[in-house]
Amino acid sequence: MVPTPRRGNQPSTSSVIPAAERSQVEEERPLERGECVKIRSVFIRGCPLQMELEDRKNWMTIATLLRTIESYRILKLERNCFEVDPTTADDVRDMVETYTREQKVYSKLQKTNGINPKHFGIWNLPECNYKTACNIVQTAVEHSIPNQQVLNRHYRPATSETYGETNFCQMESICKELKIGEDDVFVDLGSGVGQLVCFMSAYARCKKSIGIELSQQPAEFAAKVGNGYKCLMKFFGKRAGHFELHRGDMLDNRFRQLILQEATVIFINNFAFSPSLMLRLKENLLSYLGNGVRIVTTKALEKSVDLNERSADGFNSISDTRELRSLPDNVSWSSSTVQFYCTTMNVDKLFKYHEERRRRPSGSPEYQEEHVERRTRGRPRTSGYNSPSTSSGAKRVRPIEMEEEFLEQDSEEEPPVKRTE
Repeated sequence: MVPTPRRGNQPSTSSVIPAAERSQVEEERPLERGECVKIRSVFIRGCPLQMELEDRKNWMTIATLLRTIESYRILKLERNCFEVDPTTADDVRDMVETYTREQKVYSKLQKTNGINPKHFGIWNLPECNYKTACNIVQTAVEHSIPNQQVLNRHYRPATSETYGETNFCQMESICKELKIGEDDVFVDLGSGVGQLVCFMSAYARCKKSIGIELSQQPAEFAAKVGNGYKCLMKFFGKRAGHFELHRGDMLDNRFRQLILQEATVIFINNFAFSPSLMLRLKENLLSYLGNGVRIVTTKALEKSVDLNERSADGFNSISDTRELRSLPDNVSWSSSTVQFYCTTMNVDKLFKYHEERRRRPSGSPEYQEEHVERRTRGRPRTSGYNSPSTSSGAKRVRPIEMEEEFLEQDSEEEPPVKRTE
C-alpha cells in the first residue's frame, strides 16, 4: 500500500495561485537569462527533464506534462494543482515546486522497493501501450510545432507534396493486422514531421524505425519532434526501438541499401502522388525489394489481375496486393474513410508462372488461349469473335479457328523469287 504523501510544515499544495491573484505586495520574481526548471521523474526508470523558462512554449508543455501525470492520479493530490494555464514564469515555478515536493516521497519509496507503485497503472509498465505511446508522441509534436498551420501553408496544394497525417488508431490497426513487432525495420517514405516514426518506435518497438522527408520545413520540425520524443521517453522511463529521421530524397542512393536490404515494412502515403512519381518509385526502387517485404499505401500500387503473358512484365507479376482494415476518421485530410492497402513482394510468383507455362501441353485450353493472345496482339479486331462490327448475317469466327487460320497463313511457304540476269 502506498502511503499518503506527508506535507509536514510545507505550505498547502491544494492549488497553484495564478499571478493575477497574487498579493500586490508580492513582487514578481524576474526571469533570469538562461534560467531552466528541472522536473525530476516520478518513475523508477525515469530521467530528469530540463526545460528553459525563457521559451514561453515550454510553459504549456510543462503544464501538459504535469497534468498528464496527475490525470492518472499518480501523485494522489487532494486537488488537481495544474488546472490553470500558466501565464507567468512564477506560475511555472510554482507548478514544478508543487510537483517536486510530492515526487520526493515516491522517490524514497522506489529506492526501498525498486518498483513503481501499482496505482501508476499503465505508466508502471516498462514499455508503451497504445495509450501511453499516443500521449508521449502527441506531447512531443505539440511542443515542437505550436502552430501546425505552418505546415499546411508550406506544402503546395494538389501536388505530390500535399501534407496529410495518418491517425495513430489506424497505425495501431495496421500493426496488429500485419503483426509488426521488434524484429521489423519500419521505413516511412515521406515521413513529414516524423510522428509515425516515433509512434512505431514507442508502440511497436521496431528494431529500427526510419523516416525520410524531402521538404525542408517538415524535416526541421521532425528533428525537434524526435528530440522531444526522446526526452519524454526517458522521463517516463519507457523502452523503445531505435529511430532515425532524415532529410532527403527517398530515391537517393544513400537510402538504397536501407530500403532494399534492411526494410521489412515500408509505409508510403501516396494518396496525392503523381503518376510519374509512382512510376519512378516502382521502376527504380520498389521492383528491387526482396520476397516478403510489405508496402503499406493509401492508394493501391497496381490493380490485382490474373497473371498472363500480357501482365507478366508489370509490378503485379512480382507482388500481391490486398485491402487492409481501414477505420473511420483515419486520416487528417479527409472526413471520409481512406482505404489502406498492403502490397507484399512475391518474386517467386513470376518464376512459378513461367514454370507452369513451360509445362503446359500444346493442346491444353490455357495454351491455346495464350497462343491466340500472342498471335492476335496488335492485329485489328474488326472481324473477331463477338465483334460489334460483325454484321448479323456474317459468319462469326471462334478464337481457336482464328488461331488455326493464323497458323496456316504462317506455315505457307513463300514462292521462290525469280532472278533476272
